[in-house]
Amino acid sequence: MAIKQALAVKTMEAAAGGKVVSASMSEVTNGWVALVIKVADKKLVCVTQGECPLTAMWAVENSCEQDGLHVDIMSLNANNAAVIRRFVKWAAPSACGTKGTSIGFSDWLGAAGGCIAPLFAKKQVKPVLAEYSAADSVLLKRNFLEAVDAATWG
Repeated sequence: MAIKQALAVKTMEAAAGGKVVSASMSEVTNGWVALVIKVADKKLVCVTQGECPLTAMWAVENSCEQDGLHVDIMSLNANNAAVIRRFVKWAAPSACGTKGTSIGFSDWLGAAGGCIAPLFAKKQVKPVLAEYSAADSVLLKRNFLEAVDAATWG
């Protein structure tokens, strides 16, 4: 039997001690994954029942059983960002193509992604959250994958 979204939210909030970011809720095989905010800290939380292919891939900080469900609590690191992009398709980079309009944002710190993305919900314009050049990379001493990770968490 699949886990109901309302039960997943309740379980995540109880286990992580924070509030689920509803826009981040995504169904995965035998479970749900979402960002949970606790004060000024964000964590990735996955609630599963039975076998879940993601469980073996996470870099887990803490695991527990809550309401008969398995809960993994994780930091927002490069490994977990790669797993999210692999299993949650809307979180992965995609080509904009030549049709339609896109707007690039040079969000060097990756802090604006959470504010920018909702502005484009239900619009025909696609935001490019990780517009990054080689010069930006040298200046910030950060590689392109780190910029993509920041956009993933945004």
